[in-house]
Amino acid sequence: MPHALRPGIKTGALIILLCTLCMGMLFAGWAQVGKAIFRTSLVVMALSLVLSIIEIRMSDRALEGHPKHLATFQPENHENTLS
Repeated sequence: MPHALRPGIKTGALIILLCTLCMGMLFAGWAQVGKAIFRTSLVVMALSLVLSIIEIRMSDRALEGHPKHLATFQPENHENTLS
């Protein structure tokens, strides 16, 4: 897996964990703790979205330098040698 994708996957898993803990706290009657965990999950989600935008911009810049002739490349037709 590309190294650039690892932070996004980790933050996504952390968001799901925090939301699950939040729901558990709310059902247990610990509303203040649940609210604090929910606020934390919102902050982590915002950071994850910022990281995603940065990664998309980096990929976009990398593709700008990609040779243009590859965009119009069409492989030659080869006969199937297995038949």
